[in-house]
Amino acid sequence: MKNFEYQIVEINPKALVVESGFNPREAVIGELCYEQEPVKSTIVSIKQAYKEGRRVDLIKVVKKGSDYLVRQGHCRYKALSLALMEGTNIQLISVILLSYKMKLKNTWKTLMETEAMGLTP
Repeated sequence: MKNFEYQIVEINPKALVVESGFNPREAVIGELCYEQEPVKSTIVSIKQAYKEGRRVDLIKVVKKGSDYLVRQGHCRYKALSLALMEGTNIQLISVILLSYKMKLKNTWKTLMETEAMGLTP
């Protein structure tokens, strides 16, 4: 990834890993944040898009060993996981692979990109 901040790659969705505590949305109530509105209905909507083969914004990841750590797109990851659990056949997904060198910048972007569905207390 010389001189690039990111690249788009195709991976097996089972290679996606979520680090506990990384998502600021989970900071206060943990996994319960995904059961609150509007987050819950957003996840259901994204899951349906995965099931129907419609376009979904790409999940942003960093690579660590053989794993791809989710950096932005935790709701999309949840939706993808639900779609897979419900039998949707998704062999590969495209993700945005971020440069590990951009760690601080990516963390800041994660905080800023929660504006679409604001953080709640």
